[in-house]
Amino acid sequence: MERWGFAAVLCGALVVLTAVWLVLFARARGRGERAGRGLRALGALGGLAYAVMLLELAFGLFVVKSDGYGITRAGYRWFQVHWRPINSLGYRDVEPKEDGRKALLVVGDSLMAGHGTARLEERFAAHLGRALGPEWQVPVAAMCGWNTGDEITAVQAWPHRVDQVLVTYTLTDIETAANDVGLARPDPAITPPPAPFQRVVATSHLFNWVYWRWLRADFGTRYPDFLDGLYRDPAVWAAHEVRLQALVEACRAKGAEVRFVLWPDHPRVEACAGPFQQVARFLGSLGVPVLDLTERFRGTDPTAIINNALDEHPNVATQAEVAQWVAAWLTE
Repeated sequence: MERWGFAAVLCGALVVLTAVWLVLFARARGRGERAGRGLRALGALGGLAYAVMLLELAFGLFVVKSDGYGITRAGYRWFQVHWRPINSLGYRDVEPKEDGRKALLVVGDSLMAGHGTARLEERFAAHLGRALGPEWQVPVAAMCGWNTGDEITAVQAWPHRVDQVLVTYTLTDIETAANDVGLARPDPAITPPPAPFQRVVATSHLFNWVYWRWLRADFGTRYPDFLDGLYRDPAVWAAHEVRLQALVEACRAKGAEVRFVLWPDHPRVEACAGPFQQVARFLGSLGVPVLDLTERFRGTDPTAIINNALDEHPNVATQAEVAQWVAAWLTE
């Protein structure tokens, strides 16, 4: 019912509107009168309402498109349709196997889980596995919204043998450290629609699409500014160093070599350069190899490498290209 809340209300209104029109039409005919201006206007309103109903049903059934924060109705539908398979460990991935192949465990957040990538075989990890060759398997331990703290827990809990761990680092990974020192992301993280329109935008597939994809086409979030400030906060950075070291130690405790890939936010590549240098210096002091992708993406048109205007996760072609870079780096 929640999925079709607006449609249900509209359907009820149409039933009433149609009934009123039929009663008035019958009375007019009974008096031998032609349909007056009011009856014609009511009929036109009914026709418009039926058209809106058809569009609502069409958008609810057929419009499936990801967004970066998973808040649009088309984004909800994208997860319902594409967020599978889920393996026994709870990850969007196939079952990892103990079959004699070497194992490279990819750890990360929504980027590695494949937010916006409909098919598993088109994700970064799948491209990387093909580039490394048949002697490797590349399982994924990643979920939307994960930070460094979540990744530590995932590595510690990984139940299978692992030879290498590849941590894909993004700017958001510092948020666990922010929480450690009592800082939380701004609320609201997403600027909501104006109050008079919130209900219809929240419940209608059609008007949700019109609002977010046409009228707004952005989320108005303060989150990027919040992240930038965290890297300049000495207390947060000190807490983050502790977390990063714990992640490295968790990987090494598994007997695995650990490497980091620093993956910038594509619309904000320059903003990632300074924080990534901080991260690379610290990881270097721990003897961890680092591949910083900032330089490779500098000057690139963001619209060519992201999923869509509301989903800034890298598209399939970008993931495939980066997988080739990373495979060459791992085997050099």
